Amino acid sequence: MAASNGTASKRCSKSSRRGARDNDFAKKVRLYAECGIPVYVVIDPEAGICTVHRRPTRTGAYEDEAEVPFGADLVLPLAGREITVKTEGFPKAGDLG
Repeated sequence: MAASNGTASKRCSKSSRRGARDNDFAKKVRLYAECGIPVYVVIDPEAGICTVHRRPTRTGAYEDEAEVPFGADLVLPLAGREITVKTEGFPKAGDLG
């Protein structure tokens, strides 16, 4: 029986976050690279970093990976242009309600 103080639900949500994190940081990177997705960005509120994966290979890896800390501009290529995303206001995990 679950504790009424919310302990069980906290454990469950942490476990879910860990699973989502593994999915975004490992499984999706491999899958998206294999499919030829040219740019894959992972926004990590726990670390306060955006990881940009570029130049996919059919073997399930990206040849280029760059980390952009929250607060710095995230510059993404798009069809011969660049899109700049301001990350200054991105909240870190500890800042979320």
